[in-house]
Amino acid sequence: MLKSLKYALYVTVHPFDGFWDVKHEKKGNMKTALIVLTLILIVIACSQQFSGYSYNYIPIEERNVFKEWFGFLFPFSLWIISSNCVTSIMDGEGSLRDIFIYSTYAMLPFVFCHVIIIMLSNILPSEAATFLTIINSASYIWCGGLLFFGTLVTHNYSLGKSILVSLIIILAMMVIVMLILICLQLVQQVITFVEIIYDELFVR
Repeated sequence: MLKSLKYALYVTVHPFDGFWDVKHEKKGNMKTALIVLTLILIVIACSQQFSGYSYNYIPIEERNVFKEWFGFLFPFSLWIISSNCVTSIMDGEGSLRDIFIYSTYAMLPFVFCHVIIIMLSNILPSEAATFLTIINSASYIWCGGLLFFGTLVTHNYSLGKSILVSLIIILAMMVIVMLILICLQLVQQVITFVEIIYDELFVR
């Protein structure tokens, strides 16, 4: 397991060789991916609870770790679902399992960048909050780049096709969100309609 976690770290700095071995040499596995996902959730919780005031202005009593977890898991799940749908119809060679593994491995920079942010936020003065924001932004850019290279290598796409597929995946995510919002609105309208009928028949 430690060897697998060490290789996951190798992937973050050698994406081409790393993702190739994860897919074709079976150096990636679901257990390691789930451990990485658990580490991400732990870091998110710690970031909310233990970040210094110079970086986290939300009062402790107003912090909600479940909301923060949802803020990560929802788009992450959307990415995996959309990736599987899009690559399935665009001759992608990766399975849903492969997508989950490389997507989770690609999130590792988020873990150690935010560990650094948590520690520094309790040491540096408030004037250094901009520096911590730069580290945070760099972690997202790093993760996004790894997701792109993971898509390229895992599905054996060319550079141009990888860009196209990535854009389509993002579009698919937006469409799914729009459909979810429409469904929620329809459910709300149905509930309101039922309440009106109930009031008319039984209350009045």
